[in-house]
Formats: sequence, structure tokens, C-alpha cells
Amino acid sequence: MTDLSPSGTWNDKIVALPLAEFIGGDTLRFVRHLDASPAAVWELITTPAGWTWCSGMRADLHVGGVFELDFDESQGMRGTITELDPGRRIAMNWIETELSADAPPLDRHHSVLAFDVEPDGNGARLVLTHSHITREDAPGFGAGWHAHLGRLEVALAGESLTSESLYGALLPRYEELVTAAS
Repeated sequence: MTDLSPSGTWNDKIVALPLAEFIGGDTLRFVRHLDASPAAVWELITTPAGWTWCSGMRADLHVGGVFELDFDESQGMRGTITELDPGRRIAMNWIETELSADAPPLDRHHSVLAFDVEPDGNGARLVLTHSHITREDAPGFGAGWHAHLGRLEVALAGESLTSESLYGALLPRYEELVTAAS
């Protein structure tokens, strides 16, 4: 696990975490080694406790169930769970949506998202794979997931993060990653 001790700011440490791999021109893969039990990690990725930066989260944990995130009042994600091995794997289709009633319907970013959790020494290994994404969308997804996984580490440490500036600090790094993979 990356050292996220109090000797620096959480934001700096999250930004310094390893970047995802960009594989095959359409997949981001993050691997994190976390100082928590697999059960604690699973709890955070499948319940609202792990998505506190969103304005809402709901998951019906069965194949065919919904997995919904409201990023703010206007945008969110709606997915259907396609694979579920409780405590170990959850995969879903990923469709970003427009939530505003007075905006034209938005239905884009049809992709696949998977979280895999397994024991790793005294902690857990979390692999997040987001596939079937475009090169154009990859930097934004990379920055967003990088920030979210950092927030999970903060939550597992029993702390909270007050700054919302992580995405902007991470986006240029993911733009470089995708460009280099071209």
C-alpha cells in the first residue's frame, strides 16, 4: 500500500498514487493494495459509505440489479449489474445520464465497469477495470476513478477529505498517459 500517513496532505498523496494502465486503447485498469480487510473494501464499493462525494448512490446487489450514482444534481450513472460474486467481484454496464428534467436526454459512455477484491497479505487488493471506453473519454474517466480510489483510501483510514480539487490535478496526467499510448 502507498504510505498515506499524516506527514503530508491527502490531496498530494492521492495525486501521487500510481496511474492506471491504459490497455488496448479502450481500457483503464487500476490496482490498489489497501490496508483493510477485503470485507471492508467490499462494503465501501457496494454501499453509499464509499461514495460520499456523490449526491446519491443505490445498489441492488444481484445480477440484473441496478447500480446508480448521482454525481450532482445534473449528472449520474445508471448501470445494471452483470456479474456478482459477493465480497469478490461486481461488474456492470456503465451509462452516464443527464438527471436534469429540463435538459435533453443524455445517454452516453456505454462501457463496462468491474471491481475485483481479493486478500493481499494483511490487507486487500482492489482492481478497478473500466473497459469499452473511447480514447477521448479515457483521461476523464482515469482522473475520476483515480480520485475516487484515493477517497476510498481516506475513508478506510477513518478520515475525510474536504477538498474537491483532485480531478483537475489528475486530468493532465491522464491526458499524457492516453497520448503516450497512441
